[in-house]
Amino acid sequence: MSVPSELPDIGSTSQRLRQNPRFDPVSAGIGPEDYFVWTRFDGATTLKDLILMTGLDTSRAVDIVRRLRGLGAVLLPGEAPDAVAARLRQGGAAAAAPANARPPTGPVRREPASTRSPPRGSARRTCARAPARSAAPTRRRPRASRPRR
Repeated sequence: MSVPSELPDIGSTSQRLRQNPRFDPVSAGIGPEDYFVWTRFDGATTLKDLILMTGLDTSRAVDIVRRLRGLGAVLLPGEAPDAVAARLRQGGAAAAAPANARPPTGPVRREPASTRSPPRGSARRTCARAPARSAAPTRRRPRASRPRR
């Protein structure tokens, strides 16, 4: 899917958006994908290039960009952080976020690798253990000194 030339609530994808220095991703509770995309806003990369370089599906990346914009995480060129704060106070972050925004996701819990079974159809691979080292420290012999020239 190609990147659209315009995005609702943002405008042209040829704009170079940047991070809002007053935005706190931890208190906003954004998920790992949202944070990954947010870290790519540097003010030098066009929105179109940013969407393409994330490696995410275009529609997913566009949804994340729109959500970040609704949360006040990114600034348009020439936009001041104070203007975004005023916009959010006026309309609220929930009203500014797109209607199809997903709730933030928490950390993914995975069981330890030792208790997981290998994928079906693959043989369990084992590797040889390294020989145990003695607990006593070893002393190094002093090197024979070489005459200097």
